[in-house]
Amino acid sequence: MGTPAVRFDSPAENGSVLARVRILMVDDRPDNLFATRAALGDLGEDLVATTSAVEAVDHLLREDFGVILLDVMMPGMDGFELAFQIRRLRRSRHTPIIFLTAAGSEESLLKGYELGAVDYLLTPVAPEILRAKVAVFIRMARQADKVKRYTEMLEERNGELREVMAGERQAEQEILRLNRALKTRVEALSELNAELEAFSFTVSHDLNGPLAHITSFSRALRDECGLVLGERGLVCLDRIDSASQRMGQLIRDLLELARGSHCDIKIETVDLSAIAGEIAGGLRAAAPERAVQWEIAGGVAARGDLRLLTVALRNLLENAFKFTRRAEAARIEFGVETTAGVPVYFVRDNGIGFKTGDRDKIFQPFQRLSSAHEFEGTGVGLATVNRIVKRHGGRIWAEGEEGSGATFYFELPGVNAS
Repeated sequence: MGTPAVRFDSPAENGSVLARVRILMVDDRPDNLFATRAALGDLGEDLVATTSAVEAVDHLLREDFGVILLDVMMPGMDGFELAFQIRRLRRSRHTPIIFLTAAGSEESLLKGYELGAVDYLLTPVAPEILRAKVAVFIRMARQADKVKRYTEMLEERNGELREVMAGERQAEQEILRLNRALKTRVEALSELNAELEAFSFTVSHDLNGPLAHITSFSRALRDECGLVLGERGLVCLDRIDSASQRMGQLIRDLLELARGSHCDIKIETVDLSAIAGEIAGGLRAAAPERAVQWEIAGGVAARGDLRLLTVALRNLLENAFKFTRRAEAARIEFGVETTAGVPVYFVRDNGIGFKTGDRDKIFQPFQRLSSAHEFEGTGVGLATVNRIVKRHGGRIWAEGEEGSGATFYFELPGVNAS
């Protein structure tokens, strides 16, 4: 069976890719192995010595070697047969083989090279020559190990890249799916908006027409038959006329609410001070008997839709004008404040105010906090303002106390206040 393999360990080289290169020495004579070890010991590599070809094959099945030093003349399986087996093994197919032998015939030399040997040295060999030749293959083994490691790293990174690309493809497919769904929803929304416009036209045309007829006929009935109807009949006509006017106002408010929610927005710089001044002038002209102190700040501007912001300001100022009716010294103020660098617009009055618990109801459609007999209205105006502010990406809120007036605040993104 031969003597067991002897491993001569050297200290590991710190910092190199391959700490130590394994060198397999196969010779049936232990004295030759020790002579080879003495020649290669200074290289600091991992020397594995064996006197048996079978044990050499066992090592080659389990370990990688940088170079193999092989004797030719060995009992049983000689060096040539072992070289043939080495080249058949996947692990050692390309491992350099150096024949180190006393068999110096030309036939042996040619056969060694035919079996894939990289060198054929005749013993005795000068130690420095053997060391120099082995050192070349040690460097080659280190470079091969680097290539192997880099290849493995590259394969690992390529695998990660393939996973990322697969994830990106999946994300792209999901984006396409979402875009298709969004397109479908946009088309459905466009159809809904078209239906809403058609409905608004129908409401405006089909309901306002009959209301106009009711008002006209009730007034004609008053003019032509007022004496016959008597006092009770005239009261009924007054109620018919008043109800028709309220219904007409409700229709107009509902149409305004619908337009504020669905119409296209054209963003431009809007002079809010000028709009508030015009609205205040209109209210003064409509009720000259009322003494209201108007305080409208100058130079207040915002980025938004001119028509929609005009509707919002008109509703807020009309609301303040209506609920200051009973105030001894009515005062209505429009201006802008800056909070954390953000312009906040406000309409403030000293009217009847509202209960703290009613704050969340104010901007809901048809939520009227006062009796219709006390203050006219449809309960839609502030809901319209809320929709318009939200269409601009802003927010609106109210503060106040019952009997102490109210302040309505709103923010508009992209505001330019000066």
